Amino acid sequence: MTSRGTFAVVSDPAEMRRTPGSSDELLALLRARHARVMEGRPGARPGRFKEKRNRAGSSVFVDPDHVVGTFRAGFEIYRRLDEPFHRAAFMMFLVSEVHPFDDGNGRVARVIMNAELAAAG
Repeated sequence: MTSRGTFAVVSDPAEMRRTPGSSDELLALLRARHARVMEGRPGARPGRFKEKRNRAGSSVFVDPDHVVGTFRAGFEIYRRLDEPFHRAAFMMFLVSEVHPFDDGNGRVARVIMNAELAAAG
């Protein structure tokens, strides 16, 4: 069950105000939040980026070899955004489109979006 892990993340005010200050921090935040959200599902490899390309219907997501580089490039766009809503929407889009994990991508995308909004008050 992943709802307990998700609740643990979203109910922690300090965690929900953490936003990345660098691409390394972004990668660490994604891994840590995924590990917590998916802690009840060890088969989903909590906190570890995908090793195989994933898809949903006809959508094929970023190749596993390009996940880190795509997030690093995405961070450069993110850091140029000033408005909290724009940052939140962009982060949700970035995580959703990269789909860096085997499972739990939507949950992590919503968590990172909400963290941007919470950090902005």
